[in-house]
Amino acid sequence: MKSPAVALTVNKPVMEMVSIGKLKEWVKNPRKKHAVGAIAGSIQQFGYLSPIIVQKGTYRILAGHGRLKALRERGAQEIPVIVADVTDQQADAYTIADNKLTDMSEFDLGDLGDIFRTMDADLAKATGFTDGELNAILKPERGEEPVEGDAVNTTMFVTFGTRDQLRRVKAEIKKLQSGNEKTIGQVIFDRFCPKLD
Repeated sequence: MKSPAVALTVNKPVMEMVSIGKLKEWVKNPRKKHAVGAIAGSIQQFGYLSPIIVQKGTYRILAGHGRLKALRERGAQEIPVIVADVTDQQADAYTIADNKLTDMSEFDLGDLGDIFRTMDADLAKATGFTDGELNAILKPERGEEPVEGDAVNTTMFVTFGTRDQLRRVKAEIKKLQSGNEKTIGQVIFDRFCPKLD
């Protein structure tokens, strides 16, 4: 018999209004290239609903580096933050976990397509999905079966452990695409799934 899960202790967050100039980015942050424009668009569309989290005393950002950049670009002067009383090592671990744990989630593309089909187009674009991803998710309609031989657009999201792994895979795909008209999906399928065809 499975033992019951231990109930989580949920603490009340400590909020504070601070000058944006007081906030310090974590210089060792391994997460690079934040989608600043998309984040600014999200704040514009939905409001500032996910406050930046900072370490008590140092005001080092634990979560929200991209939000800080977006707010700075848009001229924000003072913002509410959540203040966390954590050690430096806990701060490092939390920042990494905050980025990694979101990468581990998966979408049901059928359910996502159902939601996007009834959503305002501007709101759908504010979710962070590109036009190409939205088009792929929205076609074919759920329940439609493709005719044998028809081309079907589907999307697969892949997470790499490092940027170097991503660069190496991109370079290999470009080599395999060289001199033919195949899409990236066709190249990957031909290379890794030849027995399934």
